[in-house]
Amino acid sequence: MTDKQLGSLSEQEFDLYLEEIIETPPPADLSNEFKPWRKAMNRILWGTGLTTLTLNFWNLDVIMPAIGLILLILGYRALKNENKWFKCGYVISWIRVVWWLVAFSINATVFSGESDVTAFLRVGTYVLLIPGFIKLVALRNGIRAIQKKVGLPPHGGNGMLVWYLIIIVLGLINFTGFSIWGLIIAYIFILRNLYKLSRELDEAGYAVSPAPVKISDNAIKLIYVGLIAVSLILGYGCFNKYPMDWQPLEASSTNESDAVRQDLLNLGFPEVVLNDMTPEEILACEGATFVIVEQRDYDVDQNRGIGTQEEIDDGKIALITIDKATPQLRMTYVGVKLGDEREQWKIIHHFEWLDDRKFYGTEAVQLWPYSQTGWSVSGDFSGRLLYEQDGSVYTSDYHSLGKVTYDTNGMVAQMLGQTSSTDVFATFSLPNEGERRRGYVMYELSEMMDGFIISSWFNYIHQHNWFQFPVQTAMEFEMTSFSNNGWAFKTIQTALQFTTHGEYPELF
Repeated sequence: MTDKQLGSLSEQEFDLYLEEIIETPPPADLSNEFKPWRKAMNRILWGTGLTTLTLNFWNLDVIMPAIGLILLILGYRALKNENKWFKCGYVISWIRVVWWLVAFSINATVFSGESDVTAFLRVGTYVLLIPGFIKLVALRNGIRAIQKKVGLPPHGGNGMLVWYLIIIVLGLINFTGFSIWGLIIAYIFILRNLYKLSRELDEAGYAVSPAPVKISDNAIKLIYVGLIAVSLILGYGCFNKYPMDWQPLEASSTNESDAVRQDLLNLGFPEVVLNDMTPEEILACEGATFVIVEQRDYDVDQNRGIGTQEEIDDGKIALITIDKATPQLRMTYVGVKLGDEREQWKIIHHFEWLDDRKFYGTEAVQLWPYSQTGWSVSGDFSGRLLYEQDGSVYTSDYHSLGKVTYDTNGMVAQMLGQTSSTDVFATFSLPNEGERRRGYVMYELSEMMDGFIISSWFNYIHQHNWFQFPVQTAMEFEMTSFSNNGWAFKTIQTALQFTTHGEYPELF
């Protein structure tokens, strides 16, 4: 009613209008806004649920705690002046927020999978189980203190403590099984009972008088989201690649290496690969009697090799015809036979990027040096990386190169129990500047038994997308993935295979 309309009312009509306003209840949503106890407890219960039980798919193990923690902060913030127990819950919630932000920041970098970093995160998670339990005790005692304050008998909340202790024990023994679903259902009922306790106090007429605050809830939410954004920006922008030691390549050779180099060229060793090798690696090929070479270009976007035949094996597409593909990555594989006695071969896997693409993080090479028991690796693996810029050549060692033992958790492994695998990995990051970004890995095979082919597999794992969380390295992707294609990575799988026991070695 407008001021003009009010002015036209008689004194009796005005009194009736005031009575109507007083007797009309406020809208339900507005009424709830004036019940800070209900709002705060709803936030605490939702926050407790989201931070205690999480789902490990679609990044819900990150999203759920992120939402749950800010709900806990806002909920306990409104109640922290009610009693010491809610204040304790408020302090512990901030401790958990700080730890979560630390872990989140680490998981936005390529170092999250390092053994010492993983150990640090695991220890921190276990240590926080103690304040997590204390927070639940504080929640129970805080509710009971309010119950006593309004004249209700203190009750409820013990089920949450027992449930949490069971979860801690099962987590420590790494228990898995269908009984976990029973615990999840039990947890839902426990939260439901806590919600009933909250409603009981609300219906008893308990009212909270929130203390005046300098920072609003919305400001805290913005600060929280800002810290998350800064963590992502720093992780992706500054710690998304391995630290590589790129140095200008210094030309070096000896008379002995030059002589071996010429012998290898005469046997058909590709010069583009030979130019990248060190004098020591060239000398290691002294006494070569035969060289076998295979080279193929790959369209990485389509994850296919480029060839002249498109359909083989009953119509299954194996290669892309040249007119349907773009050469992006060139693989050159070389086998060098040493001597005429029990056979020894030097195997060199060389790769070179042909296009000017961006490299978003980490790359890796996985080697399966042989698939037959007739051959064994003798000696160490060697190799390096190179690129060119402004007429100069730069080189770096791999970030790591050697055997890695890791747990396999695939579907078959789960059926048979967790298994362990050992593969050779080379890990590295390539620069976005320059051209002809390339590298190679070299090792030696010794024959143990006659009649076995050489089958040397070379799996190149390329990161083609910058966004992923938690951040995985290319090696970690290959260790855990069920497919050659992922959101951020692609695996180009190739092999050098040849027979050795005919009149001449022949590609397989």
